[in-house]
Amino acid sequence: MLDNTEFRNRIDVTHQKQESCLKARTAIFHIDQVKTEVRLPCGMVKDWLPSGTKPQNSQPPYLLNITDPDGRSVYDDLYMGEPHYGPGQTTYTITLNGTRSGNMTQNFTGFMLYAYNEFDDEDSGDFLSPLPAGVSKRECHFNDTRQFIEVLENSTNSMYWHSIQIKWRSPKKSISGKITISASVVKEDGIFWDGISVTLNHACPMPGCYLPDGCPNGLARNKYGCTICECAGASSVTVGFLSLAVIMFSALKNWI
Repeated sequence: MLDNTEFRNRIDVTHQKQESCLKARTAIFHIDQVKTEVRLPCGMVKDWLPSGTKPQNSQPPYLLNITDPDGRSVYDDLYMGEPHYGPGQTTYTITLNGTRSGNMTQNFTGFMLYAYNEFDDEDSGDFLSPLPAGVSKRECHFNDTRQFIEVLENSTNSMYWHSIQIKWRSPKKSISGKITISASVVKEDGIFWDGISVTLNHACPMPGCYLPDGCPNGLARNKYGCTICECAGASSVTVGFLSLAVIMFSALKNWI
């Protein structure tokens, strides 16, 4: 016959086994529910075509333009001689047109449209719904980098386009790096052009600095190329003084 202590010990062991079993089942359930996210490379238009097909090297018969909410082209509002996005998160209209020659406008049967940033760790904006009929959106890794971008595409040869419009929203951060909107366009099977693009800069704010001693080498710039309230080369000057102090201390120590 079991005494009270041994009886309680057996109950505790039973509870521990039940708890371990429950944890194991819970872990198995969670593992079963986890979905592995596979981020595929973006691919290119040439992947749709027979192996070895190369893009045309002539002037493409297509134009890419971007307009702001007021209908102004980004080329009509330049910053430092370049089109730009912002300030603030703004929705733009991207238009891909076939050029006109006489009474004929060039058409196309397929395209891919990318938006990518010069920096892998920055946002490149979003393509907005609703999309035109036959156009799909997916996310992918751009050019074997860790940058995850959106791509629009249409490879339906049964459809002919003269022009297409897409809404694109710039990043929330007004300064996120230069963003390139790039199109690859298929005229017909085996004939396509790459790199029809517009690169958008960002407008840098003017720094309100007061540096009483001035900056011998001018003001520094951040990774976006914007002027900031720090002297250029300040870090190297600091390192120089620190190195000098270490040398003097070492010399003094050896002398003593």
